[in-house]
Amino acid sequence: MSRPGYAKLHPLIKETARECAGAFFDNMDVFNDARVERTEQFRISETNQKLYINKHWPEFVKVARKALAARLGMPGLTPGEQEQIYDALVSDHGLRTDEQMVAPSIMRLN
Repeated sequence: MSRPGYAKLHPLIKETARECAGAFFDNMDVFNDARVERTEQFRISETNQKLYINKHWPEFVKVARKALAARLGMPGLTPGEQEQIYDALVSDHGLRTDEQMVAPSIMRLN
């Protein structure tokens, strides 16, 4: 599934967002690094992990960016892995508009 604004997303960020969506479906609280059982209503409306990922992965892009940035500070990454993550985050940053990059406090002044 492609949404406007996500067509040029770096493949590593997209892949990580899809992994986060899958983990969320499997009861991982990707926002707080814990396990949380999904509600019965969730299980009724979202019966299939693959369909859930295809539909909802864009909602996990911010989580993916945060997870990749956190990985940069972890020991054990090879220089190649560090470079790949760094390149993904930098290229993604270049896709944002000026309005998206301005601090919210500055936006309130306008």
